[in-house]
Amino acid sequence: MLDQGMTYKHLVEQMNVNGIMPEEIECILVTHEHSDHIKGVGTAARKFKCPVISTRGTYDGMLHHIGKVEYTEIKRDVGFTVGDIDIQPLPTRHDAADPVCYRFSSEGRSAFIATDTGSINMEIKQAINDSDLVVLESNYDPQRLRNNPLYPEYLKIRIASEDRGHLSNYQCGDALMSVRPNQRIFLGHLSKKNNDPDLAKDTVSQTSGIRRAALDCLDCNLDDTRVLKI
Repeated sequence: MLDQGMTYKHLVEQMNVNGIMPEEIECILVTHEHSDHIKGVGTAARKFKCPVISTRGTYDGMLHHIGKVEYTEIKRDVGFTVGDIDIQPLPTRHDAADPVCYRFSSEGRSAFIATDTGSINMEIKQAINDSDLVVLESNYDPQRLRNNPLYPEYLKIRIASEDRGHLSNYQCGDALMSVRPNQRIFLGHLSKKNNDPDLAKDTVSQTSGIRRAALDCLDCNLDDTRVLKI
């Protein structure tokens, strides 16, 4: 399981919809310590009797939120294995202690998932190009963010920061310019106030050259119950 930002009740409901049994959850990987990614981590780890895996900085930052759990420390850029899945944690740039994204590979198939990063380096671009399935943040439209009267200036600056913010639709499209036609691409972590799925797909398609019909968006609410299979 990657992050757990919903209530335990909602998590179990989604698992039931997709026929996922608790004993199938071998661990909970965490990308960073922000509440929308860890709110349900502690309860799920204790209920499923599985370890939480993250960098030490992330663990220290979330410990007082998640309570006592079995913990396994990892280091950025150092791969590890869970079951038959090889996992590579890659550093991201976000306003968190030691955030990472993850690439998963098993039996010749691979997936890469990255949200909550202000910019993309060459290592992440390579992971994108080498993966069969990609989930990449397409968080905001710059014009909508600039013109949003509900957001104070400091928050707009933080969101758009390459060192500690989020990827815009244009940055997402730029990161996807070298993908292969047979890769499955999902746009994730869309802002409900500064973006929408149609705008994200239009911009990413125009920037990357990927056919719009080949792009999909993960629901920015918690109602998307799809299981992504590679």
